Amino acid sequence: MINHNYFYLFISFLLGSAIASFLYAWAMRICQTGETILDPSKCRFCEKKLSPLELIPILSWLIQRGRCYCQKHRLSSGYFISEIVLGSAFVTIGYNYPMQDALFLSFFASALLFFFLTDAMHQVLYLPMMVINGIVGFFYLSYYQHQSIVISLGGIFLGFAVLYSINFIYLKIKQRQGFGSGDKFLLASIGAWLGPMKVIKLLFLASWLGVIYALFLMYKGRANLLTKLPLGLFLSLATPIIYLT
Repeated sequence: MINHNYFYLFISFLLGSAIASFLYAWAMRICQTGETILDPSKCRFCEKKLSPLELIPILSWLIQRGRCYCQKHRLSSGYFISEIVLGSAFVTIGYNYPMQDALFLSFFASALLFFFLTDAMHQVLYLPMMVINGIVGFFYLSYYQHQSIVISLGGIFLGFAVLYSINFIYLKIKQRQGFGSGDKFLLASIGAWLGPMKVIKLLFLASWLGVIYALFLMYKGRANLLTKLPLGLFLSLATPIIYLT
């Protein structure tokens, strides 16, 4: 039964924004040596450790007016935007799906945000998270949704194979990689949720989003034909559209 209880949706928003705050901090630290997600949060400019009141999702950013504790540097708006986006996603999922489905799909939305952030910040895709995402997607589609195991496995295989094949051919012709090494694993892990037919649609849409973004950058003089773009970013953006259609 779909839950339209407003208290439940409010808690969903708070949970989504809190998870987004954690994921953004994790994404920032994932390529930094000597720092893990378990280390206390601190101001990146004045090195002051943040108090619990300075770690409240959305509100802390608004209260501090987007500035660090020393008030001399602007904080990244990425925290604020990520918290709003994932919180809103949790509310949308909670409003339109039964609670059991909402738990799985909220995990999927969180994973997509994490892939988006790491690829946007560092052009890195975290393999352990992609493996976990694929396993959860396989379980959800094959067992909870009672779809044929072949559908989920087909999405995994096709997602990996299509990018691996394109990259292999491109490497033979151009003597350089056409895609990042993690993109094929990301598409495979998303394929576990979508199945093979939607994987093709996803790759098509993500490619066009990348082309449009590249044209915009070229128009602004910030890119050329050899500029590398993070495909994982566009796969993460396109997945909700393909999933919902």
